[in-house]
Amino acid sequence: MKFVSGARDATLRLWDLEMGTCLRAVRHSRNLISYQNKYAKHLILSGSRDSQIRLWQFDSPSTLRIFSGHQMSIGGLAMLDQMKFVSGARDATLRLWDLEMGTCLRAVRHSRNLVTHISHCSTNNLLAQSSEDKQLKIWDGRNLCLAFQFPKKNHILTHCDFLPDGNYCISSSNGFNGDGCEIT
Repeated sequence: MKFVSGARDATLRLWDLEMGTCLRAVRHSRNLISYQNKYAKHLILSGSRDSQIRLWQFDSPSTLRIFSGHQMSIGGLAMLDQMKFVSGARDATLRLWDLEMGTCLRAVRHSRNLVTHISHCSTNNLLAQSSEDKQLKIWDGRNLCLAFQFPKKNHILTHCDFLPDGNYCISSSNGFNGDGCEIT
């Protein structure tokens, strides 16, 4: 069994779980912030403080593709299917990308939306997105239209994820007074 880890030292590592050994390490030029590993092709997306997104494959010795377009650090990545993914960054934009062509299909900007995490729910094709503006936003994964915006929380949201049924979303923050996790 294999798994992928990412670190602030700008490395993404492929590990053999049974042997406990690193099979491969690849680097960004700056700290690694986010990565996604899904689907049968063993594709890995990684985003970094260098504002680039890189596409890797377990058995390939080099980067398959570099996606450029964000102006600041990548905060979140979510694979929608084997053809598309969404990225979000500190430049307050979300971008919908075509994996094979390497092109940005759509970009949306939302004021003060410094993206910290993105989660995709395949059940309803919605994206949950947390940000430094203390709001959890729900986006339509097909066209990146804002579907719903929850009221501001008390602290900067750092992570969000859908529960398996897709009807609820959980968010976490950097709060220290007992309100660091909220079910929305």
